[in-house]
Amino acid sequence: FFGEKPRGRIGLFAVILVLIGLFVATTDLKLSETILEFNAGNVMILGSMLMWAIDNNVSRRLTSSVSPAKIAMAKSLSGGLILLAIALVLGKSSAITNIEPNLWLIIVGMSVSGFGGALLLFLQGIKSIGMVKTMSVFSMTPIFGIVIAALVLGESITIFQGIATCLIIIGILLVSRH
Repeated sequence: FFGEKPRGRIGLFAVILVLIGLFVATTDLKLSETILEFNAGNVMILGSMLMWAIDNNVSRRLTSSVSPAKIAMAKSLSGGLILLAIALVLGKSSAITNIEPNLWLIIVGMSVSGFGGALLLFLQGIKSIGMVKTMSVFSMTPIFGIVIAALVLGESITIFQGIATCLIIIGILLVSRH
């Protein structure tokens, strides 16, 4: 997208390693239980990925003329207002008003750090190191998810997730050097 691509065979190999690692991490190679089975959740995730890919590449283009902070602020504000309007039009405003007051602080905190802060850092990364390297490093997300799930939720890490982690890290190291 927009002329940015991995450099040379090693760069392409690195991206392929990361993609294979992501595939293994997210499916645990249980194909009949995951991607090969049609369900609405898979379709929504695929749609989300497509929208995010387009958004990221358009955002990359925007960072050359607009600061990442302004982009993050505009995206957050416009997205929030549009979702609020949709909720009101669809009569789903009770979804907002039925939230317990003590949970609002948690939701706002997550919005500021988990969305706004993360988006700002992500956009800074795109501007600083480019889309391919940013997305390769961003591929660490499942690794963080696996480790946090193991530490916080007590979930076990499978051998496939360990292998996937190694593939992703090797791919990221190769991309960052080329």
